[in-house]
Amino acid sequence: MNDRRSRLARGARWLCAGALALFLVAELVGRTLLGLGTPPLYEADAGFEYTPNPEPTTVAAGARS
Repeated sequence: MNDRRSRLARGARWLCAGALALFLVAELVGRTLLGLGTPPLYEADAGFEYTPNPEPTTVAAGARS
């Protein structure tokens, strides 16, 4: 009985570690290869609703400057 529990616990740990590794790889691929880390920024315009910002500077929410 104890051997079965330890096997299940070991399998659960491997499953969690594999899911975390897969998530990290997908995050890095998305940011570096697909360019998902740099969103396009827009500014409000009177003639149009929104236009692309000519000087996009991104600042993380809550970042101190």
